[in-house]
Amino acid sequence: MAPSKPQNLDSLHQFIQRIKQYPVTAREIVELAINEQADPIVVNFYRAFRDDEAFDSQDELIIRSEQIQLMDAAAELEEHPRAPYEWL
Repeated sequence: MAPSKPQNLDSLHQFIQRIKQYPVTAREIVELAINEQADPIVVNFYRAFRDDEAFDSQDELIIRSEQIQLMDAAAELEEHPRAPYEWL
């Protein structure tokens, strides 16, 4: 079973705090995550980006990461709709 979305965001936020130099590309983020033995959630998340996708600041990286996370959560809900009683 996949970790919950808040845990994913926590892992991403914790890792983003370690990145000190911007701009940074997705490829550099993946390499840094591997070298620092970051949570596999982080490595896999940024592998989904184009290697040359660049982030100019920490704020941009946080915003883009949260947007993707929310889109993934929405897509997951569309793929696995639940009956109203399952939300209780």
